[in-house]
Amino acid sequence: MLLVGCGTTQSPEPPTAKAPDISIHDAVEKGNIEAVKQHIAAGTDVNAKGGVIGGTPLHGAVTFGHKEIVELL
Repeated sequence: MLLVGCGTTQSPEPPTAKAPDISIHDAVEKGNIEAVKQHIAAGTDVNAKGGVIGGTPLHGAVTFGHKEIVELL
């Protein structure tokens, strides 16, 4: 593996937070920014597709008009 010029020589630290019981897609669709923050801290894949619209959490935040969550993601 070539790491020269990549800017880091250490692996990222594993997340220490626990994801909430609500899925990230449900949290986004309901505008639950605190749950979205918990998912991010827990290392949830914010690019995973799902939810009502079948898109990423960012797509859901845009669709449901949750500007603060759009900015967070």
